[in-house]
Amino acid sequence: MTAPAPSGGSSSGHTTGDILYDAFFSAGLGGSVVAIFFLIVDVTRGDPLLTPTVVAAALFEGIAPAEVTRVDLALVTAYTAVHFAVFGLLGAAISLLVHEAELHSKNPSILLFTIFAIFELGAIAAGTVLAPGLVEWIGYGKIAVANLFAAMAMGGFLVSSHRPDLFREWLRSLRLIAFGPPEDQVPPG
Repeated sequence: MTAPAPSGGSSSGHTTGDILYDAFFSAGLGGSVVAIFFLIVDVTRGDPLLTPTVVAAALFEGIAPAEVTRVDLALVTAYTAVHFAVFGLLGAAISLLVHEAELHSKNPSILLFTIFAIFELGAIAAGTVLAPGLVEWIGYGKIAVANLFAAMAMGGFLVSSHRPDLFREWLRSLRLIAFGPPEDQVPPG
């Protein structure tokens, strides 16, 4: 017989506050990473904030992406609000799924990879249906890279808060790849 779930939480011991914390921070990280990625893309081509202007013009006003030639800060502001609202919903869904994966999944990494693959396909499908020509204007590769970085930021945050031992091992592995073993661990040659 299992103990009853804590008040306001799940049988894993996570409270509603834990889930909201994960949702808020993972959404903020994912949304920020995508926004910064496209800001860098826009700055390198000499048109800062053009991508959010084009996306907003296509989604809100039905303007073809190729027809947008100048940045409109009102559109950037409106799109930024929508962008973070969508990431908020994604963060909440991912947070709930992470908590469920901890409860029921024998291999949560496969479940989480599947979730991010679904979101990637969903972003491309939604962009294609809601604003024809938008995905092509932005570029499939840029969308995939931005979403990969967002998934890494969101996943890294969730792993660090749910499995700190695994996160520390991952960081140690990255340091070894980037810098090699510490001097005192290099065999004499």
